[in-house]
Amino acid sequence: MVVLPAAFILITLGPMRIPAAEVSMMMLLETALGPLWVWLILNEIPPTATLQGGSVVVFTLLAHSLLRWRKQP
Repeated sequence: MVVLPAAFILITLGPMRIPAAEVSMMMLLETALGPLWVWLILNEIPPTATLQGGSVVVFTLLAHSLLRWRKQP
């Protein structure tokens, strides 16, 4: 009753501050980091392919954000 409404509010307000493409990239973090939360909390070890795919998403988002940050005056 707290997390879901807060998530929808933040997703709705996000495009007001940053471009919609960046908001959609950040939404991918939930999919990429989800297996890590399960790993940490339930001690379930994710497959190697899951970790590799998640790291591609996270590093792509970081690289895009850094490049965009450097371009701004």
